[in-house]
Amino acid sequence: MADLHEIKHLEYLSLVSKVCTELENHLGISEKVLAEFIITLAEKHRTFQEFKAVLCENGADFTDTLIGSLLRLAQSHQAEVRPKSEADKLKEKYPALCKPDAPVPPRHTGEEDEQVAAAAMKELEMLMPNFWSRWSHRPPSPHVGDNERNNNSRLVHRPLPDEPIVGHIYHGRISSVMQFGCFVQLEGLKLVSMMHL
Repeated sequence: MADLHEIKHLEYLSLVSKVCTELENHLGISEKVLAEFIITLAEKHRTFQEFKAVLCENGADFTDTLIGSLLRLAQSHQAEVRPKSEADKLKEKYPALCKPDAPVPPRHTGEEDEQVAAAAMKELEMLMPNFWSRWSHRPPSPHVGDNERNNNSRLVHRPLPDEPIVGHIYHGRISSVMQFGCFVQLEGLKLVSMMHL
């Protein structure tokens, strides 16, 4: 307890020294008693206008710059000396808890999530090629089989070449995937080739 009192006394002496230095710089006067008197006035009168009026009443003809500087010095000392309240101690100890709470976003119901998922799936299905032709919701036409037979008869089955031709399209199976491409087993040909991606 005695150490705390001594520290406060040293801080006060430091403040007196700073005020004396300001007076010396502006007026050429360095008196300890005058500095203590000015500090006492600054502690009682917290605003610039009140402090200036009290100094003028006591015969001090100081500039506004000097008055502001003296008041600032005294107030900075008072902020250090002011005892901390319990709330200030808690703010210092737990700074994150001093922040205001963020508003909680509204919770989504499961139905909304299901609707969003269903809409996304529908969009993806629409992007798939031939989706509607494979999964038609209409009953099949009675003449579908006839048309398919007619279309199949028009196709000409050509024999596959012994060697693949560059630029042609062939059916194949991927046998392994590498870093820069994959190996493809071409159907109908006894050939495995590297396809670059």
